[in-house]
Amino acid sequence: MLYMILLETNFMKILIISIVVLLTFLLNVKAQTSLQTTELIPYTTWLKKRLEETKKFVCIFDLGGKPAKLKAVFEVEPKILQNGETIVLITVKTTTNDVVFEEIDKDIATKIDYFGRITSKDQTIDGVFQDQKIFVSDEDQLTRLQPITYTKSVQLPIGKYTLNFRISDNSGNFATKKIKFEIK
Repeated sequence: MLYMILLETNFMKILIISIVVLLTFLLNVKAQTSLQTTELIPYTTWLKKRLEETKKFVCIFDLGGKPAKLKAVFEVEPKILQNGETIVLITVKTTTNDVVFEEIDKDIATKIDYFGRITSKDQTIDGVFQDQKIFVSDEDQLTRLQPITYTKSVQLPIGKYTLNFRISDNSGNFATKKIKFEIK
């Protein structure tokens, strides 16, 4: 009788462990394949659009001094997903101490612009991506060091690339980085 109980509990342990392992595998595949990727805008298309926008209006403003350099950490991680897609995961990290906050729509916030240009070594790929994020904070949070993280994934074929990246806040402070990487 005791042998049957032990057999049943061992069987249950094995069954539970098998289910956990299977679910972990399935959820991991789901997480990797559900990553939202961005398609690059061809650089010449983006540049042409920007030039047309600039012709429509001229914006002159005073930054009130020379813009400062932002402290930012840039990371580039080429990946091949289980479904065979090749992507590059771009992460930029800064903190609330490194950007200027001001009142935006009755909130204490900062507006951060992210711009990246990716070119392939053989010049067959030359595209850009661009985002603007608003980070809202309160005075209590501003006194503590809070991380601000931006992540972008871009689908690219296997090859060698250069990423030119710029981050700037609403006061004109900025950081730039040039990173060479390879997707194998």
